[in-house]
Amino acid sequence: MAGSEPLVAVAFRPAAYAFAAFGLTLAVVAKLLSPRIRGLPGRPVIALAVVLIPRGEGEILITVALVHFFLAVLLALLLIQDEPRTRAEWVGDLLVLVLLGLPGPDSLVFLPLFFLRLIAHSRSAYAVACTAVTAACACIQVSAIVRAPSPPHHPAPLDAWLETFARHPMGSLLRGKPIAETHLGTTVAVVMLVALLALLGILVVRQRERAWALTVVLGAAMLIYASAAYRFIQTSGHGFEPYDSGDRYFFLPKLFLVWVLVIGAWTERSRALRALAVSVLGLAALAAALDFVCMPHAETHWAKQVQELERGDRHLMTVNPAWIFDVDRFAPADELRVVAAPSDIAGHVDILLAQPVSIESHNPFQRVTIEGRAFLMVHPPGKVILDRPLGSRDLTAEFAIRPEAYELPQRTDGAEIRVDFAPVGGAPTTLWRRVLRPMDVPEDRGPQTLHISLPQTSGRITLLTPPPPGPGNLANAWTCWARVRFD
Repeated sequence: MAGSEPLVAVAFRPAAYAFAAFGLTLAVVAKLLSPRIRGLPGRPVIALAVVLIPRGEGEILITVALVHFFLAVLLALLLIQDEPRTRAEWVGDLLVLVLLGLPGPDSLVFLPLFFLRLIAHSRSAYAVACTAVTAACACIQVSAIVRAPSPPHHPAPLDAWLETFARHPMGSLLRGKPIAETHLGTTVAVVMLVALLALLGILVVRQRERAWALTVVLGAAMLIYASAAYRFIQTSGHGFEPYDSGDRYFFLPKLFLVWVLVIGAWTERSRALRALAVSVLGLAALAAALDFVCMPHAETHWAKQVQELERGDRHLMTVNPAWIFDVDRFAPADELRVVAAPSDIAGHVDILLAQPVSIESHNPFQRVTIEGRAFLMVHPPGKVILDRPLGSRDLTAEFAIRPEAYELPQRTDGAEIRVDFAPVGGAPTTLWRRVLRPMDVPEDRGPQTLHISLPQTSGRITLLTPPPPGPGNLANAWTCWARVRFD
């Protein structure tokens, strides 16, 4: 999309992103129906499952920023499909491996299956070439992982592990979000997961003529599950809140498990096993009907945004509720500062009770409710800059870290709250600071209030949430401001 940016008018860029994601989804479905994929019976149902598997809050469906979570399906299909007969098919397969292997860790996750194919299934020149390309991409990913800074970890308790890796996937796969949130206990979810894996193991063992295809599908599900566990450890549980954003990590395992069930229902000779597979698929279909959602596209006043973009008053555009892009650099806004447009600032005065000069945030700022009171979430590193009114002597403001940041399975590393003052023509100085660590200090939870005296000179006040001085994790540093008063 970055290369096509000059060809797409501002007003049509969000639509271009949505249709790009839709086209990539169709590409995966088309590959499933390719004549080279002969090891998967019931392919029409298997292809339909790609878009029907429930996915929490619908975060990867028609969302180009997260399209890699289902493009990895192509890696499994490259392992299953017949070997190429033409040079074009050779080049196309290797190109897909490169395009999928370089942007993310999928090549590293699937590499054991490529080596397994060399050992147990095929040692052809094509299999060697595919393994070599995948291994090269995996080495690049390992290098990136090793060089990436490691945030401090908080050991997650056992109940958080069970909540994440049993109740979460089983709840959304077999019960659906509306039912599972209130009626599926962790113990029941563990029993369901063990029973499902036992059924899948029996189906795989009995399908000898399709042993390789089923080994790839089930093996890919287990490898992705393991990579999700690594992600869980790496982030101390962040991103795995039940039935919310963490569901994207379980989409492919759920999809591949459903594929095994479809193959079993399609070809199993035992009536009892076939009936059992069909019954489980029926539960999954019911869950999909209850839980099938796309990322909701809330009202973003796009017509007004386009006018501001064209005038140069704004350089950020809303692609969907969770992603904002820089029009000039065409880069995700979470890689840079999100600077509020004038219309955005005016829309938050009712929370701040003051007119900011500017608002900057690491992520898109948003209105949240904490203990029944409205706050503006400004993610670190962020700042709210205000002119000091003439004659004011004191400053009072409310601040907080959003409770969802420290309620399990989330584990925030906390954040620094600071107030700086910059006199006209002078350098800023810090008037007040406090570090909030709600995971360790109960008094740091919930709304807080600051009250400070101001210097007797004119200037600007900055409500600041700086980045942590060390390798702290900013992922859950959800700092908020409200009700700023000058007296």
